Amino acid sequence: MAFVQTSSNKDIELTNLETHVALSKQRYAILEERVERAEDEINRIQEQSKATKKAILGAIITVVTSAVSAAVAFIFNFLKTS
Repeated sequence: MAFVQTSSNKDIELTNLETHVALSKQRYAILEERVERAEDEINRIQEQSKATKKAILGAIITVVTSAVSAAVAFIFNFLKTS
């Protein structure tokens, strides 16, 4: 969308309602586009965050399972030698 720019937009807007309406419409369209891009970026970051949380949870489960397995093996080995 092309943005109409004149050297004295404010002066024209103060004296011409149609110009004010047209420029306001352009401004709102640009703001809406920016908000949509920001929302898309937020959604992308949220999805990445979810994926990262799942990966971290998987790593924690693996470490805990390994530690429990090692502890059980150590206990059985200790009981066997006692």
